[in-house]
Amino acid sequence: MSLIIEYYGATWCKICVEIKPAVEKLSCDFGICFIDYDIDELEGDERVANIKKVPTVRIYNDNILIEEITTKHIDSIKNTILRLKKIVISDDF
Repeated sequence: MSLIIEYYGATWCKICVEIKPAVEKLSCDFGICFIDYDIDELEGDERVANIKKVPTVRIYNDNILIEEITTKHIDSIKNTILRLKKIVISDDF
């Protein structure tokens, strides 16, 4: 399994600026390649054609889009990573 996280945000977006370090840390903690895109720098690029809100996180497995998450809640991103990596954390932890 080769996971990649593509993070789409903008420097003018307060939520993007706040959540980006947490997404980067999750990527690092789980050994996932992290690619950061600023939507303003990609204007007209097909990668941002379907981005309606920021921040948007796209998670790929072996270059196949598995999940697209548009949220400010890092837990939803973390839970998706745990599910894809098949990691179970006990409630007792």
